[in-house]
Amino acid sequence: MKELVDGTVRVQIDIDPECRKDFFRIFPEIDARVAIAPLKGDAKAAPSSEAPKGGELARLAGILCADPDFQLWLEERTPADELPAAIGGEEGAERAAVLVRHLCGVTSRAELDHNPRAAVYFHERIRKPWTER
Repeated sequence: MKELVDGTVRVQIDIDPECRKDFFRIFPEIDARVAIAPLKGDAKAAPSSEAPKGGELARLAGILCADPDFQLWLEERTPADELPAAIGGEEGAERAAVLVRHLCGVTSRAELDHNPRAAVYFHERIRKPWTER
């Protein structure tokens, strides 16, 4: 930021190359008027508004993991060498949730609705066998 002789304040903004297309879509003119506002707190620590929201699969995974019969079934059909280290002290629904996330290769249930590979795994290797048992 710098103040010019006539009192104008000049602010320079660097746009990440990943955001270039979006920037030019929003600001197609070089002399577009913009507004700025201070961010509250640490911008890097702020939660991303782009975090995936859970949908139908996330809800279904939550319902299944809360079912004691599903918990037992999932545990029994998962080979010991596929159990994640993070499952150690967990029990019940949380243990099943850790296992489902691990098997599907995601860090949150919400990703099941946004990661096609994880969704296919969940359907083919967990939901379908569970309903067909």
